[in-house]
Amino acid sequence: MDKLKLQQVPINHSQLSQLFDFVRKDFPFMTHIPFFIIRRAMKRGVLHGVYLTDGEIVYGYAIYQVEPLLNMMHVLYLAIRAEYRSLGLGGALMGRLQELAKNGLLLEVEDPEAAKDYEEITVRTRRISFYERNGLALQSESRLSHFGYPILIMTNKTSTGMDWLSYSRQLYNRAYGFPLANFVIKTRN
Repeated sequence: MDKLKLQQVPINHSQLSQLFDFVRKDFPFMTHIPFFIIRRAMKRGVLHGVYLTDGEIVYGYAIYQVEPLLNMMHVLYLAIRAEYRSLGLGGALMGRLQELAKNGLLLEVEDPEAAKDYEEITVRTRRISFYERNGLALQSESRLSHFGYPILIMTNKTSTGMDWLSYSRQLYNRAYGFPLANFVIKTRN
């Protein structure tokens, strides 16, 4: 695990296509952020892609932005490739990201209460447990939807009284490059 490092994803067509292929496989339900928007945000320097690698094999990846107000890392996508899961690499990826995120991490997870069946509840709960083991906590007042998809926010930064709706909209509007989030991110009861 010591030889694992984060490597910036080069912003060229073939490298971004490979990254987006990984995202499509791991997040088929969350491809609501069109890849042309992600590509454009990466070219503008707003979003960044990194691979967890030993220099030869890509084990996992993350797409993130550094939020300017609180200087936190907002992780949009994070995954270990299917063939390398359950080997402790997720914790290694989280550790490397936390080293980069000097002022904390922020990410969204799927709400288990909005799951369609027991299997989906189990997967969502397991993901939340993974992030909790890696130092993040659910923000109970963060029941949002993004393009109608129910999400919760997790962070390792103290955030008492945060207006998660406004904050999330700011983060995504920055990534989108236009105020789309004002219409697609909403609060849920």
